[in-house]
Amino acid sequence: MSARTALFLCPSNFSIGELHNAMMAGRDLLANGWGVRYMVSRRNLDYARSSGADAELLSESEKDAAAVLEHVRSLAPDLLLLADHHIWALEPTAVSIGELLELGIPTVAADSLCLGPRARTLDLAIAHLQGAESIRHWFPPTVELPPLPKGLPVIRAVPVAGPGMAGAFAKYASGPLPTRSKEQVREQLGIEPGRRLVMLARSAWAAAAHAQLARGRSRGRNRAERPAKTYYQYMNDWFSGVLDLVDEPIAVVGVQGVSRVEASTNRTRFVSTGLLSADEFLSLVAAADLYVTDNLTSGAMAQAAYLGTPVIAMQNTTGTGPEGLPSSTTAQRKWGEEVERFYPGHAFPFLVNPYGWTEELTDLLADNPYLAAVPRAEIFDAGSLAKALSHQLSAEADRGAYEALVRVERDLPGAAALIEGMDLR
Repeated sequence: MSARTALFLCPSNFSIGELHNAMMAGRDLLANGWGVRYMVSRRNLDYARSSGADAELLSESEKDAAAVLEHVRSLAPDLLLLADHHIWALEPTAVSIGELLELGIPTVAADSLCLGPRARTLDLAIAHLQGAESIRHWFPPTVELPPLPKGLPVIRAVPVAGPGMAGAFAKYASGPLPTRSKEQVREQLGIEPGRRLVMLARSAWAAAAHAQLARGRSRGRNRAERPAKTYYQYMNDWFSGVLDLVDEPIAVVGVQGVSRVEASTNRTRFVSTGLLSADEFLSLVAAADLYVTDNLTSGAMAQAAYLGTPVIAMQNTTGTGPEGLPSSTTAQRKWGEEVERFYPGHAFPFLVNPYGWTEELTDLLADNPYLAAVPRAEIFDAGSLAKALSHQLSAEADRGAYEALVRVERDLPGAAALIEGMDLR
């Protein structure tokens, strides 16, 4: 008897977390005797292949719709997994969910953000900024998420899924372990002994959107009216200043497209790794002394927590930069005023940067021990953020997120057991 096969469709160009969730589910299916293939966006295809996935290109062009449908039909998988269903509303796709269901293949939709089957309206905060017309091809101010077709099952990866949520599966308990030691990772990155390794994960969407916004606003302006730095560089300056308040030398490591050592202060070095495979990233996360991100729902942050790495989720609940906070110093206010001049409205409220989503995640946050335990810090309150960083780098670091993940995953099935127990006729 031949093995059952699963085909994952992963159309997102930017949301790497959804692809990673799909690959973790796929690994569990492989371990349980399934054959697994992926169709992946052009931007993430090399990542998927370098991580050992059997992956091929999934076109996003509507002109390829017939070819995509015919190819899926010819592969004749026993199971089709849509990773994730909300991507079909957020990004261009060659075929619709309805067209895929008409193929008659048993289908499951991943729901990593717990948006549920009903129709939803999602506001994208960055698309509401002044001059955002230039980015609305990629970031419409509002996205209407249609309801899922009746009867389409959903699966949800912990940690995003709370313990009582239907379709939840354990993502990490049977996952891979780091393949390199902390010492090997630090040596490869050139981080000397005595310097703490802090992973700083910032939204690729935010960097791309702010860069496009700046280009649009600069048209027709003289040089003095144009920003001297990109928003990414301004934020590097901000984090350098914050980290200089921490009483330890630090290497800030980010995963960017190009490997390089970026501008650094005497106390803080900024290092970019270049693109990493899933296993290389896992080793880096495990080697870090602290993982910091601007996305509360980050799967990579949860993976870090599960490996025992302290974590912090940065947020902005004030809706202002440092220039609007009484606790800011004169230098911090000056920085905020300069950035606001060139990137007006940049300091919008967010839990997930650059979308905002301070209201949209209500269902996700309800009865969710892991997300309740994640330490949070205001991104533009330099003193409070530095205090949180210092605490999470200390021997007294808050590891409640790790404890919550272990408790939740202990009572949940893996992806294969969950899917095999579904009625997928």
